[in-house]
Amino acid sequence: MLAATAGRLVAAWLVIGLAVGGANALGWLEKFELLFYDTAIALSSAPAADAPVVLVGATDVDLGDYGWPLPDDRLAAAIESLAAAGAVAVGVDLYRDRPVGGDEQVLAEVLGRRGNVVFVSKLSSGNLAAIDAPRVIRGGSQVGFADIPVDDDGITRRALLFAEDRGAMQFSLGLRLALRALEARGIKPERVGDSTRIRLGATTIRPIGESEGPYQNADSGGYQLLIDFRESGTGFRRFSIADVLEGRVSPAQINGRVVIVGTTSQSVKDSFSVPSNRISGDRPAFGIELHGQIVSQLLRLAEGRDGQLLSPPAALEYVWVLLVAALAIGIGWRGRRLPVLIGAGLVGLALIVLIHWLAFRAGWWVALTPAVAAWIAGLGWSIGDSMQSQSRQRAQLMSLFGRYFSRDVAEQIWTRRAEVLGSGGMPAPQQLVATVFFSDLAGFTSKAEVLAPKELTELLNAYFESAVSIIHRNGGSIDKFIGDAVMAVFGVPIARMSKQEIFEDARRAVRSAIEFAAAIEGLNQGFVAAGLPAIAVRIGIHTGPVVAGSIGSTQRMEYTVIGDSVNVAARLEGLDKAGRGDAACRILVSETTRHCLDESFSVQRLGEFKLQGKREAVEVYHVLGFASPAERASAS
Repeated sequence: MLAATAGRLVAAWLVIGLAVGGANALGWLEKFELLFYDTAIALSSAPAADAPVVLVGATDVDLGDYGWPLPDDRLAAAIESLAAAGAVAVGVDLYRDRPVGGDEQVLAEVLGRRGNVVFVSKLSSGNLAAIDAPRVIRGGSQVGFADIPVDDDGITRRALLFAEDRGAMQFSLGLRLALRALEARGIKPERVGDSTRIRLGATTIRPIGESEGPYQNADSGGYQLLIDFRESGTGFRRFSIADVLEGRVSPAQINGRVVIVGTTSQSVKDSFSVPSNRISGDRPAFGIELHGQIVSQLLRLAEGRDGQLLSPPAALEYVWVLLVAALAIGIGWRGRRLPVLIGAGLVGLALIVLIHWLAFRAGWWVALTPAVAAWIAGLGWSIGDSMQSQSRQRAQLMSLFGRYFSRDVAEQIWTRRAEVLGSGGMPAPQQLVATVFFSDLAGFTSKAEVLAPKELTELLNAYFESAVSIIHRNGGSIDKFIGDAVMAVFGVPIARMSKQEIFEDARRAVRSAIEFAAAIEGLNQGFVAAGLPAIAVRIGIHTGPVVAGSIGSTQRMEYTVIGDSVNVAARLEGLDKAGRGDAACRILVSETTRHCLDESFSVQRLGEFKLQGKREAVEVYHVLGFASPAERASAS
């Protein structure tokens, strides 16, 4: 049994591990992982108090005042003003592959004089031709491409630092600006050994692979870096073109910083959807904001103020998925009860998210979706297995106890099975107070001798069927049939904890006896009509302590009650076998049972009787039936 259970658990674990691992490898979980990633990025942004990047954007007002595209002389004046204010590097995120109005020579002179100015270009892509920088700086270190990868869902999460284009290695605008700023501090990029990695100050930047972080099978061409969006777009100081040209920007606001010039106009399409924009619903990020994020991140990496977000090896992540699945299945197997499983599932899910969040804050992106999928699948399997097991156990219990207990009692046993059932699946032994009911056919032996077997079984089956139906309807349990006798118990297997519950059991037993007496009269009419003899029934009822439990051998086990109370009920049933009157059913109860009854029953005292096996006499009462309204009124 244990080996079969272990085999089932291991099989479920392997299936879940393979299914989740396969789904992740095929990229089916990527969109969910990207959602978790975007949420983590949005929650982790923490703008610096004094960011090293300043943004200068052409607003819609600037476009109205100066025209669009911004003329060369105006652009040259803005660049000269910023460079003169002490900008460590000036990046221009405006394509200028040909002259635009004004005086092209003025712009060329500024670019020749200011070597820390970097203009954007655009890489060639498929059928789209490249866009060059101004003619005076083409092919030099003052050019950086503006291309930024966009994922299939339209969100920008990666930066392309450098890539090969037209036979030469090209640097991005963000990388060019960061290198200019770092060069002023004596930091230069270094190749790490013979690898493709570069070391930038305190950090060796590792390019992301096609299956890293939140990705599976991503386009990892070139040298790409996950953008951390730490500045959240709000950490940069901002000015308009007019602010610069009209002298509203002081050197103290520019000196020693990287300045990026571009557009912040809503009418010019230069914006990107980013993780924070996806989560919060804010406006997309302008191109200069995105380049600013890249520059700021590269500077922080070089200075050792932040680390690059890395991912553990795929094999290690898969081991984590298998461990999560094993924990989910193990907890489910140990818990079994549905509320416990649901509670454990929610707590476990919260812990998994917390662990991944802490890892993310420490600089590691451990794929969250596969772990969550493994946890949910493991708990789901456990819940399904538990429900199936409970359904099977419930069916077995109902089949086992259906002949002893009413459906209501059997349902109570199932509901409270943890406290009622023992390790073997049978009710655990316990001492309790119950009401024992004995009924027997008077003088039936002589009648049975003259009846044919078919007639005898039909008569007994009708008698037993009526007794069982009435007893079950009143909440009693059939203990056993002894020849033509019926033994029933009220108050098992769930122990009664209050006096009122014990009294109610006694009343139900007596009520069953009275209803049975009425039923016997109806049965006798049918028996006589069929040519069978009428029957008379004796009933004895006693309330007292009993021991209830499963008794027998490993081959045959039976749930029953034993104790002196059982003997008293049996002796009451057999008391004065000559009978009392011609009634078809005689009902005798002990003093303890009578004490439990209320005014709804009509009871006659018969006196004290010495019962077989009892040293002391027992007060015996004859139950006449339900009390009439007049009797109830006088009793009250």
